[in-house]
Formats: sequence, C-alpha cells, structure tokens
Amino acid sequence: MRRLVVTALAAALVLSGCTRGSEDDPTPSQKANGCSDYRPGTSTHTMTVDGQKRRYVVVAPAGVRSGEPRPVVYLFHGQGSNAEQTMAYTGMGDLVAKRGVVLVAPDALGKPSTWDVRGVQAGKGRDAAFLDRVRAEVDGSGCVDTDREYTAGLSNGSAISFALACRKDADFAGYSGVAATFYEPVCDTAPAASIIYFHGTSDPVVPFKGGKTPIFPVRAASSVMDDWAAHDGCSADPQESKAASDVTRYSWTGCDDDERVEYYVIRRGGHTWPGAAIQLPTLGRTTAGVDATTLIADFFDL
Repeated sequence: MRRLVVTALAAALVLSGCTRGSEDDPTPSQKANGCSDYRPGTSTHTMTVDGQKRRYVVVAPAGVRSGEPRPVVYLFHGQGSNAEQTMAYTGMGDLVAKRGVVLVAPDALGKPSTWDVRGVQAGKGRDAAFLDRVRAEVDGSGCVDTDREYTAGLSNGSAISFALACRKDADFAGYSGVAATFYEPVCDTAPAASIIYFHGTSDPVVPFKGGKTPIFPVRAASSVMDDWAAHDGCSADPQESKAASDVTRYSWTGCDDDERVEYYVIRRGGHTWPGAAIQLPTLGRTTAGVDATTLIADFFDL
C-alpha cells in the first residue's frame, strides 16, 4: 500500500507539470523595504540539522513587504511523498496567488520519507528540531504574520498537524488535516486548538473506523475528533449538516478561547484530498462535493 501511495502521488506530480527545485539554488531572499523578502514564486531552502541536510520549499506571493506581513500555511506531505508532489496534488499552492499567503512545505527523511509523529508531538528528535528551525527561519524573514500561522497535511503529514497541536507549547493559530488523526493522553496538556479535518469512510490506508496503518495503529477518526472537541471544552454534541450529497459536516460550538472544531466525513471517500483535480483510483474515491483547500482557507479566514 505504501508503494501505491508513492506511485499515485508521483503520477500527480507529473500530471500537474510541477518541477522539483534544485537544492543548489541560492538562498531566495532579498532585502526589500527593510525586511527579508522571499522572492515571488517557488524557492528551495536547505539547512543542516543533527548532521543531516534538510530541505523545505517556500511559495511566496508577489508584493510581500515590510509592514504588510502575510499569513503562513505549513503543508506536510504524506509517507513516501514530498513537498512538490503534495502542493501539486492538493492545490494548496493556489492559495499563494488567490489569498496572498506564504506556503511552506518541508520534506521528511527516509525511504519511504516518513515523519516522526510522536517525536514531533514531544518536541524531540530530528523532525521536531528541523520543523522548529524551519519555523524560526520563516518567522525571522520579517515578512510573515507570526500571529497567523497555520498547519495543513495529508496522511502522515496530517498526523503531524495534530502532533503539533498536541504540544504543550502549541501556538499555531489553527490546524488542519486530511486522512490521519492523532490524539493521545499526552495531548491533554496542550492549549485549546481550532481544527478542521476530513476523512473518507472507505479510506484503504488509514481506516475510518480505526485499525492498522503503514506507520502505527489508529483509533476511529470520529472518536479522535470527539476527543479534540472535549479537549477544547466544546459543546458535547456537534451540529450536523450536509456539506454535499456525500459529505457530512460536524461543527462544535462553545469551545474554550473561541476555538472551533469542524469535521467532514466523506461517504465512500478514499485516502484522497477532497476536491483534488487529480484522481488517484488506487487510493480510493475522491469527492468533488467539497474542496478541502478552499474550506481550510475559509476556516482560517485567509
């Protein structure tokens, strides 16, 4: 199944016409109006963390300048994938031009590339150190709004979004994910968090009702989202509504610190990104009823 994930997303990359940036590219920042301004478009950055070379991709809109900080979305890829493939498949890169955000997409290590979910949650290990360094570097550019930083992820990357929300020092303004959840007792000490999440009932990789995955066993998605709602102090029973003929939305209100929790269940949906233009039949059905990218952007008020 992991091989299917890699093959399908590689096909998505080819079909999208997206190209991989060179790790030898010069640092794509420049001084502009008193701040370090990312060059408009896509750029590749590298750093050495614990003796290993790591990379992340930044997509910046035109016109970022001092005094006009932009919100930031951190996008985390799934197991066996990479930054470019996931940007192409999810369409998250469109937010840069349409919503004026800065998109940051780090790469995991390994073959297949895999994020250390529990290590990130604990703030320990090579991935936690890398992601903390990336965020510090992006914040240090001087052109991003550090009060409006958000996460998004697919599969293993979605679990990273939740792991970041579980940290005691969690301070992103909101978290989102598709096709993998995460909540363990250690998350109880984390602050309340606004979360939007999507999961298909026929997901062949991360079972909707819980079970084995290529990384570790998971509980039922709905149980995990109930835990997040309880963690946030939300009303016990969510409001249920139809987002599309095959999509049910659950919204919790009355949460602590004015946080919000939304959960979209895609009937017969696979291990896929809702609304993606590229179909991945080997990973199941992709709904056209909702567009996860647009809903995430609207939820974060981007």
